[in-house]
Amino acid sequence: MFNYTYYLDNIQRWFDETREYLGLQVDYVRLDISLKLISLLSALIVGSMCVVMGIIALFYFSFALVHWLAAWSGSFSLSYVGIALLWVLAIGMILIFRKRLVVNPVTRLVSNLFLK
Repeated sequence: MFNYTYYLDNIQRWFDETREYLGLQVDYVRLDISLKLISLLSALIVGSMCVVMGIIALFYFSFALVHWLAAWSGSFSLSYVGIALLWVLAIGMILIFRKRLVVNPVTRLVSNLFLK
């Protein structure tokens, strides 16, 4: 005759091990997602800090350049107009090359982060 308790015990053990394995896989996925989110957030924080510090530095650099141009041209208003035109030109170049300067690096960062 068949020993049903032996088979039932084996099936029960198999279900328990499968449940434990699936629980461990869920925990692994949670840890992996949290690691990737932490990496993404830290990159965003460092990037935003660099942008803010760069804007502050460019602000002071612009005023220094205005004073240098005023000494050279003799007119502060002409210097301010010249610096404003330089900034408009810089913004235009960023808009023209935004895919190469902004979109591609961000896409590469996110794809490398989530596809590895």
